[in-house]
Amino acid sequence: MKKTKLGFTLVEIMIVVAIIAILAAIAIPNFLQNRRDSQKNACISNMKQLAGAIEQIKMKGYEPLWSADEVDDDEKTAGVGAYVKGFPDDVTCPVNNAEYEEPDNLDEPDEEAKVVCPNVDDYASHTLTSAD
Repeated sequence: MKKTKLGFTLVEIMIVVAIIAILAAIAIPNFLQNRRDSQKNACISNMKQLAGAIEQIKMKGYEPLWSADEVDDDEKTAGVGAYVKGFPDDVTCPVNNAEYEEPDNLDEPDEEAKVVCPNVDDYASHTLTSAD
């Protein structure tokens, strides 16, 4: 009666480990790049949302405030938070959860809203124009 060996040889296990390592070397950089792209797109989306809220407030004839949800009909002022849910705590840059800073031209009615990302130079600002 022949004795059959159970299990795998060392060479077979090493080949499987090498194949897994090659696949991981290909997949991990792609995963990291996709993650960076997703964070970039989320940040741009947040900036567009904030700039759009500022423009809506300006079109209504109110002065936009960089605040939670204050709306004062007597003073003709409105906070960005009244137009953006979760502002300012939940609307942060996804790279490191840094808060967006108040735009320099917030109180200039004829200027387009410009929201700046606090983190990365690649997508450092978004100016809302009529083409957006």
